[in-house]
Amino acid sequence: MKIDDMKNALLLARKMKDSEKVLSLSTIVGELTANAKLINGEKIVSDEDCHQLIKKFVKSLDEMISLTNSSKLKREKDYLESFLPNQLTIDEMKELFEKINPESIKDWMSYLKEHHPGRYDGKIASQIMKG
Repeated sequence: MKIDDMKNALLLARKMKDSEKVLSLSTIVGELTANAKLINGEKIVSDEDCHQLIKKFVKSLDEMISLTNSSKLKREKDYLESFLPNQLTIDEMKELFEKINPESIKDWMSYLKEHHPGRYDGKIASQIMKG
């Protein structure tokens, strides 16, 4: 589970006294934990929840980097991206599209969400559907 990976990385960063990583990870882990779903009395955080929050942080870092060109922010962004699954390439998405041959954009997006959650860019997927 991704939240466990992040908690372990946070523990390691604390042991290594890496304040940059501790700050990033503690913020994300804290937000994930606070927004966790309660199921059977246990707080559950899905990998998709983790991916969405990390992407949100990465997007924010991209905006700050474009304004400041800070190497510290670039390192933080690279580190956070290491927790995200590899994105499907355009060629991989085209191959999937040809393989499943969806009848509508809804079918195409449903397929991607079910089989490749967090690994595709919706804008590119839409462009592939439109041809």
